[in-house]
Amino acid sequence: MIWRVILALIVLYVMYRVLKKMFRLETRKVTPLKDQGKGDSSMEDLVEDTVCHTYLPVSKAIVWEDEGTKKFFCSEECLKIYRESKKKKV
Repeated sequence: MIWRVILALIVLYVMYRVLKKMFRLETRKVTPLKDQGKGDSSMEDLVEDTVCHTYLPVSKAIVWEDEGTKKFFCSEECLKIYRESKKKKV
């Protein structure tokens, strides 16, 4: 009796593998982004805008140094808002 169950499980597993291969029911494969011609890799670090908390690539960010620390902004408008809020605090 137990041998029949084991044999049935083996047959079901083999059928599953064959059907999977026939219908290409494989897991999704992740393909890397193609190099966009900038350096060795198209991957770039992301930074967070100090005002609106948007994440953007370092190369697209506006960098402002404030009291020895770098602040990153997505636009001139966010930089302006930050500078005005600093003036109000002082």
